[in-house]
Amino acid sequence: MKGAVFKPLQHRGRKPRRRIEDGIQASVVTYLRTVLPSDVLVQHVKNEGNRGGLAGIIDGKRNKKMGVVAGFPDIICVLPAGKSLFFELKAPRGRPSPAQEDLWKRMAALGHTCAKVSSIDEVRLTLKALGIATREAA
Repeated sequence: MKGAVFKPLQHRGRKPRRRIEDGIQASVVTYLRTVLPSDVLVQHVKNEGNRGGLAGIIDGKRNKKMGVVAGFPDIICVLPAGKSLFFELKAPRGRPSPAQEDLWKRMAALGHTCAKVSSIDEVRLTLKALGIATREAA
């Protein structure tokens, strides 16, 4: 086809989502596993939905039946003496959803701490503020 112009595929008028939080999360998990005592368990909670349309609706219903709770934080740190700490990773200007804010209030009422962070520095400050000892050099 002479003179044809081809345009890149577009996602129904939307820009493809950037997964900035994925890189932050991978760095934070590595940091936590490096600096927290070896008996602390650091775990990612796979709670995000990645598909849209009918497939996403089906996935969401299935996940809900399987026990997925909307708003659950991204990372759990299981600490000694029955304590736990939860981190929600957000892009630097990211905001928690209403479901996240509601769940975090419920968790706080149960004595658990949930912190919204966007960087390793914010994680470091959270650990320090909570008096959680790390293996990081001072």
